[in-house]
Amino acid sequence: MAAKLNEPLVPAFENMVNMINGWQRDHVTNKDLVCLEEKIIKALEFDLNWISPLYFLERYQRLFGLDLIFQDKHSYLVDASAIYLCRFMMRDVKFLNFKPS
Repeated sequence: MAAKLNEPLVPAFENMVNMINGWQRDHVTNKDLVCLEEKIIKALEFDLNWISPLYFLERYQRLFGLDLIFQDKHSYLVDASAIYLCRFMMRDVKFLNFKPS
């Protein structure tokens, strides 16, 4: 579901099933995935909005004058490093206790 919300291309169920390892691949069908998505959406009460720390990063870069990445080498380095760290934190479970800001 996250891929459907955040990726530019809509992922196919067949691709998702192919990513499953081992014997489980043979037991998962497209219908199973649709049912699972329905259960998740109902459990989340249709609240699928998620705020990324990247939005806050962009705002802070503007506030501190670091948004001129094409004009200033140092702004570019700060931008690249900060985006790398934010994306790392979004993938690591240790950072789930922190607010996006």
